[in-house]
Amino acid sequence: MTLPDLKLEWQRCPNGVEVIDRAPTPPGTEIVRSGLLPIRRKVVPTLYDKVSDGWHFRFKSPDRERFLQTLNLEEPVVVRFINATTVDSLIPFFMLYGLPDGGDETSVEVETTRRSGLTRILEKAVSGNPSRAGPAIAKLSKDIQLRPTFDGEPARLVLQVGSLRDFMAMEILLAGVAGVRHGRCRACGRLFLTGPETGGRLTRQFCNAGCRQRGFRKTQNGG
Repeated sequence: MTLPDLKLEWQRCPNGVEVIDRAPTPPGTEIVRSGLLPIRRKVVPTLYDKVSDGWHFRFKSPDRERFLQTLNLEEPVVVRFINATTVDSLIPFFMLYGLPDGGDETSVEVETTRRSGLTRILEKAVSGNPSRAGPAIAKLSKDIQLRPTFDGEPARLVLQVGSLRDFMAMEILLAGVAGVRHGRCRACGRLFLTGPETGGRLTRQFCNAGCRQRGFRKTQNGG
């Protein structure tokens, strides 16, 4: 099956992402995570002062760089997001891809909830069970904002989305339409996609060559 091109023009902060605590602190201070330890530091008032309490991901500076993301079901962005199962592993994800809804800041609670929801929807959408996949894809597609265009010679359909959130949703939708399946790596437990458009066989059991080798060694050692 030939899938349409999917495109996102997005932005990220070249200076990185940090995690800050929005819980009440003494005036003029904030708490920033450094490794496993929270550090209190003095700050001047900023536009972030009125966001909700709790831990937040935030771009480290106002600097931005634009980038283009296109569809690649061999290495889907949404799978990388789902496999970023800790706050510390979400930081490099947001450094590379920006924040899902745009803006400069998002709460840790929102993004961990988003990750759990996308995991459930993806597992249903690529389950191969129409009674599970159909409703999941229908629910997902309801809120996606995209703009169909034609590009190239001969003309090819291009679907352009307006946010990283919509891009990840479209990855799931197109994977479900293409008959892709999902699995869990026998060595590390990470989720991966397999089958059509992914470059991997439906019988795939490991997420990468390193995990395949570890699984082989474990089998050889009787594990």
